[in-house]
Amino acid sequence: MLHAISDYSTYVASNIIYNNKALITKSIRKPGDEDAGRVYQVDVDKALRENPYELDIIKKLSSKGIALAGSTAMAVQGVVYRPIENPLHDLDFNAGNVNKEQLEEILKPLFPNLVHVRTIENPGYKTQTYLTFNVPFEIIEPKEDSSTYTVIDKQTKEPIALFINSNLTILKPETVKGKFLDFFTEKELESPVEYDFEGTKLLFGNWRTAIEAKLQYKRLKDIFDYNRFIKSDF
Repeated sequence: MLHAISDYSTYVASNIIYNNKALITKSIRKPGDEDAGRVYQVDVDKALRENPYELDIIKKLSSKGIALAGSTAMAVQGVVYRPIENPLHDLDFNAGNVNKEQLEEILKPLFPNLVHVRTIENPGYKTQTYLTFNVPFEIIEPKEDSSTYTVIDKQTKEPIALFINSNLTILKPETVKGKFLDFFTEKELESPVEYDFEGTKLLFGNWRTAIEAKLQYKRLKDIFDYNRFIKSDF
């Protein structure tokens, strides 16, 4: 037993000496997402080009000093691994030390089709969640035997989306675009990072803020990100 421990200790020490980052980054799957397959380094520019609706949201909020947060912000400033999926499938933003009323003064001129969904009380800050679409809409409450909300077009009254919690399914993705937006509010944050994307300055939350949040959540995927994040010279 002691011999085996000694051998492994030597293996770990040798990898550290030779700066072998694969020692902690070579896991091929993200915990909690076992069906997602292998993980790959997130390419933020590629994600922005392939998601013009999400890019437009980020541009609008960046112009008001509100920075995109979470793993995508970390990927701008270092190495983050994800399965082949859209890294902009959900959008979290650092709104800073503003309350709900102050936040909505910023949001409503930018997003005319916007509904507040919920407020989550967290230690030291609040999360304000909104739903926005590119068309006027209404939310229909679930029936007694269901937890699914239906989103209908305000003019045609036709269903355009369904959601449970923040899991949104767009029924007409060719013409209808929509997104849940989470804003972290009532908390002082480190200054955001400016990122030049094809001539436009976008704001991303400081990687330290994202790491701090992940260490608070302590989900398997958060520890996965923390262990494998490699800061770049950005």
